[in-house]
Amino acid sequence: MTTDYRTTDSNTERIQAAIALFPATFGLRAHPGKVFRMSTSYSYISSGQVMLYTEILLNGEWLSFAKGTIQEMQREVKPL
Repeated sequence: MTTDYRTTDSNTERIQAAIALFPATFGLRAHPGKVFRMSTSYSYISSGQVMLYTEILLNGEWLSFAKGTIQEMQREVKPL
């Protein structure tokens, strides 16, 4: 499995375009009442596919939480 880790402008653009598909903050189906966002700094490209990292808001801080593909995240994200 090849991981590109945002080494090119093209990868950065793909990641930003994928993140733009989601609200700035959102909930996740399995975690009611929690607030999440996509992480631009931790998301990356692997084997040509965008892997989106989410962050959770805990005690006023954004912490890394989980990752998934665009399709996986679209199934789990819900409005706040």
